[in-house]
Amino acid sequence: MPYLVFDSQTGRCTGALEGAVEHFTGGVTVEVAAVPEDLSSWVLDAGGQPVQDVALVLSRAQAAKVADIKSQASAAIDATAWKLERAREREAAGWATLAAVDEVLALRESIRRSSNAAEARVLACTSLADVQAVTWTESDVAVPQPMRVTHAAFLDALRAQGESVIPAILAATDSNPALLQWWTYFDQSDYVAAGDARLHAGLQGLEFAGLLPAGGANQIIAALMGP
Repeated sequence: MPYLVFDSQTGRCTGALEGAVEHFTGGVTVEVAAVPEDLSSWVLDAGGQPVQDVALVLSRAQAAKVADIKSQASAAIDATAWKLERAREREAAGWATLAAVDEVLALRESIRRSSNAAEARVLACTSLADVQAVTWTESDVAVPQPMRVTHAAFLDALRAQGESVIPAILAATDSNPALLQWWTYFDQSDYVAAGDARLHAGLQGLEFAGLLPAGGANQIIAALMGP
């Protein structure tokens, strides 16, 4: 008959033996009907009987499932690399718009968020069956395009409110550190995200301070977001 060998201190299974064990001194031996596959998940209970550490089995299953999801997500994102490169090259050459680049970026981000959500579901599982039942797709979590515009388009939207708008903003930055920080951030950016909450708050602040005409903030945002 086979025997499982358990560490006398930790009570965890360290191996298995066949045959006589009368003179074995390498740990506690317990006779079993058959040797289980995953020896390291077996422990001795309070009564000295071998039982499987269910929590350990669950934890290992979750770790393996999460690793698999990460691998699938990484492969899916890598598979879109050519799309991103093409969109960026075409945008740089003037053959496509920035929206084409943002479409691919949103696709890649959707894969990331979908896999993250799947991993969270795995880690919330309380049984091995639940872990095995978790499935996911690359589009489970929809991600809207970031609606970026070029720096030039941002300045054009400001100028559309009047040629004096930008000079007035620059003059106001001399005595307003917060405005200077806001302006520097967006003026030095190659692209501006039309949905950026910082952009919206800053434009509303400019209107409140009289640096934009009434309704100007919403008109700029609408112009940047497009139809």
